[in-house]
Amino acid sequence: MKTQNRFRFDGDKVTLPDGFTLTFTSDYDTHHGAPWDEECGHGPVTDWVRREKRAGELLLCSDGILKRFYDFAGAMAIAKRDGWGLSDDALAQLTRKLGHAPTKGQLAEAAVLADFHNLEGWANDRWHYVGVIVTLRNPEGEEVDSESLWGVEDSGDYYQDVAEELAEELESRHSLDVAEDFDAACRN
Repeated sequence: MKTQNRFRFDGDKVTLPDGFTLTFTSDYDTHHGAPWDEECGHGPVTDWVRREKRAGELLLCSDGILKRFYDFAGAMAIAKRDGWGLSDDALAQLTRKLGHAPTKGQLAEAAVLADFHNLEGWANDRWHYVGVIVTLRNPEGEEVDSESLWGVEDSGDYYQDVAEELAEELESRHSLDVAEDFDAACRN
């Protein structure tokens, strides 16, 4: 059974009927690099440079002296070539805004802007990569097992989904009904 997205990641514990506890935490992932270096599907980003913005670029971030730029024009070419798109919700919102279904060019532009804003969020510390950790302890408080996944974005609900999957893995491995117990605890 799938658990609810109700994790707080501040050391909160869920006590199961048999006295076992699950602790949900996250930790800053210091080993994960920049999204444009670690993942496919992003527009080009400069290294730190000491210059002004060029045509076709957007300022991604600055430390006051050095700057990083997002190559909007280059990203548009990639988006058109590779067929970048939007989530269903974002596509519906764009369609409402335009009053009609977007053209391929409008869709590519919206996808590139979404990519830019996502990378800008990371570059300006509005989101981070974290490790999601779920720890199972026995009634005496001793750690029995744990599961973790690193390199998870801490924006949106995805990291909560990851925690749920890790809890289900522990449930399966230890024959515990973690999902039902966690759902019941969330309702109380």
